[in-house]
Amino acid sequence: MSSFCGNCGSQLNKNNNFCPSCGHKVHNDSKKNTEKGEILSLSNSSKKTIVNIVLLILFVMFSVSFYMVEFILSFNWQKVTGIIIDDYEGSSFSFFVLLPIGYIIGVIIISALFKNMKVSKLIVKITFVTSILLIATLTLHLLYIIFLFFGNKNALGIGSSYVYSDPNYQNVIVGVLKTKFYILLSNLIAVAGFITIVLGRYFKNQSMSFVTGFKSLIHKPSISKFIHVFKQLG
Repeated sequence: MSSFCGNCGSQLNKNNNFCPSCGHKVHNDSKKNTEKGEILSLSNSSKKTIVNIVLLILFVMFSVSFYMVEFILSFNWQKVTGIIIDDYEGSSFSFFVLLPIGYIIGVIIISALFKNMKVSKLIVKITFVTSILLIATLTLHLLYIIFLFFGNKNALGIGSSYVYSDPNYQNVIVGVLKTKFYILLSNLIAVAGFITIVLGRYFKNQSMSFVTGFKSLIHKPSISKFIHVFKQLG
């Protein structure tokens, strides 16, 4: 679109800063708008970088506790037993249940608020893979606890002199088994719920219901199909 000099009326090109006829300074609004847009773009990019860094720091801070708890639940049952016995009044339940559930809820909230952030998507992917592995390990432990509860409770192998010195040690063992069962079940529900929510978001973006999407995912399963879905999670 042509413009004209406000001083002499000569026609100007859009890139002219001065009138070629009289030398009058031209107010080039299009150039100003371009420069303003570039500044805003840089500003938004900087903000995204800062948010990504903050999210990464928060994830590292809270994930340390989460993975520590899940590692103990998966590979150090003697320690779980010891914590339950030493702190039998309820703090162990908070440590093994509320902390992991709080972490998972936090990841869900962060991924909803900052769904376009790269770090947010990375957090979801890492937690998703972890949740799948936890479902396998926690289910095996849960079945083992059920077997012990209805089978030989002495096979628990608590190995605590405190327990076996207690005349009611059988009741203590039953209590420990029940506490372990509730801990495992709570964690299993939490990670399964996380997987369901993340997959539900993906299916929604693909304009599919959860049932339809899940059926399409498990129909003729292949590694390439799962990799494709995994890349889209966030």
